[in-house]
Amino acid sequence: MDKTLVTLVLWLLALPAHATYELYIGAGTQQLTLIEKDRETGQQLVQEQGWMPSAIYGLYLPIDRLRINAQVQQSFGFMPYDGQTQTGVPHQSETTHYITQGNASFGFMLAQLTEVYTGLNIQEDVRNVANRNNVYGATEVYDEVMLRYGIKQTFFENHHQRLWAWGEWQNAIYARSNVDQRANYDDLQIILKKGSAYAFGLRYQQELTRQQAWFIESSYYVHQYQDSSEQRLTSNGQVTSHYAYQPPIEFSHVSVYGGLVWTFD
Repeated sequence: MDKTLVTLVLWLLALPAHATYELYIGAGTQQLTLIEKDRETGQQLVQEQGWMPSAIYGLYLPIDRLRINAQVQQSFGFMPYDGQTQTGVPHQSETTHYITQGNASFGFMLAQLTEVYTGLNIQEDVRNVANRNNVYGATEVYDEVMLRYGIKQTFFENHHQRLWAWGEWQNAIYARSNVDQRANYDDLQIILKKGSAYAFGLRYQQELTRQQAWFIESSYYVHQYQDSSEQRLTSNGQVTSHYAYQPPIEFSHVSVYGGLVWTFD
């Protein structure tokens, strides 16, 4: 995810001298809900849910009828794990999540207040399930790249305030889970399949001075995978008779942020 931050800096350095653009930074909270289901019966196997403190920062650049947006969100927190072992025994533990989300989009103004856009969303979620009650946990790193396309509708915009809403669909073009099982098995990588996502949000921005404003933003984001590859487990490099796969999984994020915006001419 550091590459996303570097890209933001490079874009700023490359901006033409006459361009007007906005930089913003904010803080807030994000509620993550993670649900895994049995791929045969659809029965819920695991649920994790909790609130995490978050930070957000980004760039908005209008050029005639074109719009460029780039944004990074980072969240970290602890939440309860309510699930079961591989043999079906109920199991409770604690999970930590460190999530970095970065997205960029290029938009075009169809009308004065209506923008259509496309771009990429990149996300990494480091999920650490703690060892508890003589049951091994695991560390899983979910890496995802999504193609996003959507529409943004501004309800009003003047020199003092703006209010807009947006909605988008996403298609997975890269999705992997790298797993450290912490047991007698070697690390492995699982390919996530049949992925899809959608998101929508609302943002209000109020001017403080000609070059500074405050904002509040809320959003809802869901991404899910219905299938995965199956990987034969190895132990110290030796093939075993056991397999691993990712059950159908859904992540949902409810985010609320507030912060400051700086305008540069």
